Amino acid sequence: MIERLAERRGLEIQSLPLWSRFPREKLLDRKGANERAYRRGFELDAYSDDERFFPSFESCVEVGVDWRSLPWTEWEFVVGVDLASTKRPGTFIVPVAVTPENRCLILEGLPRCGSWSTKQLADELDKVDHELSPVSIVVESNGVQDAIVEGFKQEQDRFSWASRVEGKNTGRADKVDREVGLPSMEVEFANHAWSILYAKRHPIDCVCATCVLVDQFKVYPHGDLTDGVMATSFARWKITTLGGQLLPDLPSIDDVKRVADEEREAFAAALKELQ
Repeated sequence: MIERLAERRGLEIQSLPLWSRFPREKLLDRKGANERAYRRGFELDAYSDDERFFPSFESCVEVGVDWRSLPWTEWEFVVGVDLASTKRPGTFIVPVAVTPENRCLILEGLPRCGSWSTKQLADELDKVDHELSPVSIVVESNGVQDAIVEGFKQEQDRFSWASRVEGKNTGRADKVDREVGLPSMEVEFANHAWSILYAKRHPIDCVCATCVLVDQFKVYPHGDLTDGVMATSFARWKITTLGGQLLPDLPSIDDVKRVADEEREAFAAALKELQ
């Protein structure tokens, strides 16, 4: 970006200082691992709506709503769990609240993320169950992860939530299918079937699990990590199987975009008449 500005003004750049946290070698590694994410993070080349799966997600984030002041004990909770290895803090636990009006809520402070062993994960789920008593806990169960799910099911004497655990195998359809996969969530976001509630605005560089989850949704599928998005999708899958579609008879995303285009055209026409 600095180079482009200097070129426009005919300025010569002698050298560009690098932040000590990101030496040249580390920057090149990041660029090689995910060039699009690198351009966004280090060249300020923002993602366009066409590049993102969920351009409407940000409109679902609500600041200034303390969920504990709401009748949350009347809500049902479903928990999604996406597993990662203990080498990185990627395992995500995402409780999703379902209101009597059949809206889904992600609540500040409830998502959890960590590099946990199986025992530590069980301890985290114990905490979640103690606070929320979820009706179901859906855990990714591809390959070796299935052994973890089955291990939990065999521990019903130790864990009160073990009988509510079920596995979710994921494949290509879960990530790309417009009717049942991740892209179909955009229709729900565009129609405000979801809300992410914050009591107060967090710093822009906040790394709490809720903010990490929000950031993953904002840039999906271009971010380095997607565990929170997948955990949320597991919970959403169970919610739809328990109670049918979220907000039945939602219009397709193409219809949503068409209505938005018509509204913009009508506004432009009205503005032209005023001029």
